[in-house]
Amino acid sequence: EAKSFIRGLERRQQTLFLVGQYVLTRQKEFLNQTSDKKPITNKEIAKGLKISESTVSRIVKNKYIQLPDKLIPLKELLQKKI
Repeated sequence: EAKSFIRGLERRQQTLFLVGQYVLTRQKEFLNQTSDKKPITNKEIAKGLKISESTVSRIVKNKYIQLPDKLIPLKELLQKKI
């Protein structure tokens, strides 16, 4: 059971890393203050990484990215629902 638990944690960590990398790559210009924020949806991320849209939603919820000058919610880099 412990090995299964650890494998699950490792998968979650890897998925979080992939989602974070995807978002940061797409928002690079925005974060460098050279352009506006690009509209990115959970659906786009899920399709790009071949994972479930609900997985993306759970991953970005209550997660933050530490930048040199500030700490921002990962969700803030995505398109808001209207």
